Amino acid sequence: MQPACVVPVAEGMEVRTEGERVQTARRVILELLDSTVDLRDAPEIKPLLDKYGVNSDRFAGGATRQFDVFVDNPFYIRDYSQCVMCWRCIQVCADDVQYTYALTWGKRGIHSHVATFFDEDMPDTTCVFCGNCVGVCPTGALKGLVEWNTEQQDG
Repeated sequence: MQPACVVPVAEGMEVRTEGERVQTARRVILELLDSTVDLRDAPEIKPLLDKYGVNSDRFAGGATRQFDVFVDNPFYIRDYSQCVMCWRCIQVCADDVQYTYALTWGKRGIHSHVATFFDEDMPDTTCVFCGNCVGVCPTGALKGLVEWNTEQQDG
């Protein structure tokens, strides 16, 4: 059996998307994400944790992703400690919507994160502050500055 991402589509092909192996793989991926990222502000991911019966303690004690919060512009913050590397913000900033290419990948492994080219502050990039990246972020890693400031005062 080969991964679906490398097999050409053929007539009569059967694709299973909810089998036991698929569900187990999804559960393990979610458990790994949950062990490295605080998913409290991830409304799209929380239902998946329940659906796949995630054991949040399974990989407890491992390295977590820790980054300083970037507050380098008047519109939104970047908290890559909350990022699950879904790539949505990079895609929406590039060919999918905006065509500004202000966001990219930075570093590798546990240190990999969404970044700006040459780690420039957001105002020094091609960013037009459209907010599309904030809108597609499923975890709150990118968040409006007013919302983030309010949470800091309440929390």
